[in-house]
Amino acid sequence: MSVEKIKKVISSPNQKHNSYAPALVVLLIVAAFFLGSLWTEVKYLKNGVGQPVLGAGSRNTPPAQQAPEDSGAPVYPQIKKDYIDTGKVKMVFRDLPLGFHQNAPKEAEAAECARKQGGDTAYFKYHDQIFTKTTSNGTGLALDQLPVIAKELGLNVSKFQQCLDSGEFKTEVDKDLADAAKVGASGTPTFFIGKSTSNGEIDGIKIVGAQPYSVFKAIIDELLK
Repeated sequence: MSVEKIKKVISSPNQKHNSYAPALVVLLIVAAFFLGSLWTEVKYLKNGVGQPVLGAGSRNTPPAQQAPEDSGAPVYPQIKKDYIDTGKVKMVFRDLPLGFHQNAPKEAEAAECARKQGGDTAYFKYHDQIFTKTTSNGTGLALDQLPVIAKELGLNVSKFQQCLDSGEFKTEVDKDLADAAKVGASGTPTFFIGKSTSNGEIDGIKIVGAQPYSVFKAIIDELLK
């Protein structure tokens, strides 16, 4: 467990990661696509205890937080209540398909293809299904199950498969992974909290290891002053 000062964490301004404004407070969660027990499950945010919030909060808010996070983290419902719902913090998710789970990158692409059709709701429902169906043998979900999940969620399977086969989101997923590696977020949980800048970077604090809510509160409150 460690807390250290970091400078200039590069963000990736694309369709799912809303562009940064100067002094924007952002909670960036890097979702880890690897063995089910460690995958970033976001359903605990629903209704204040589980609804995944992508891009929630005001765009004109001040600090930024980036986090590869493990499932069931108890701090998020409280962060959502105190900072996201009140518009003080912006929450954004990023993919972190770790290499030792060989199908993880394609699963991350599949979730993006689901988002393309059904928005953030479909994206997180797809994530939940991957988590539910993933085995613990190190390979993850069989790739032929990816369109099955799309069908179960009521997506257009033909369009989904075309998106997946074309590798439409491969570059985006690879960019998320490269950005995470660049700032030392090779596993979960790692958090970055700081003020975003006009060029999409973050000045702030890197936190490695599970932390109580009080740690996040102290850092965010200081940045909001």
